Amino acid sequence: MTVTLLSKAIAIFLLLSAGTKIRNIEAFRLICAGYPGAAVIGLVNLSFAVIAGELAVSAMILVPDRLTNQIGPIGGVLWIVVATATIAARWWRGEARFQCGC
Repeated sequence: MTVTLLSKAIAIFLLLSAGTKIRNIEAFRLICAGYPGAAVIGLVNLSFAVIAGELAVSAMILVPDRLTNQIGPIGGVLWIVVATATIAARWWRGEARFQCGC
């Protein structure tokens, strides 16, 4: 029961995060420009991939399918770990103040 509630909370968090990015896509693309590798991937591609990833992981958690309900929470936790690592990478590069794009 606790895992189910935590999974749904992760899905809602990711849906809200994707919605915020969609509502102000230009600002999110400017934020993406500060992340390592953004120039190589391209801002449009990176912003699309992040939003699509958040929506996909949310769908995997929320769709009532046994397989996706088992894989989705793992994907959600991994998504948050990777996002945290990219933010940490900016701090390690010496940036003290920046918008994370969460």
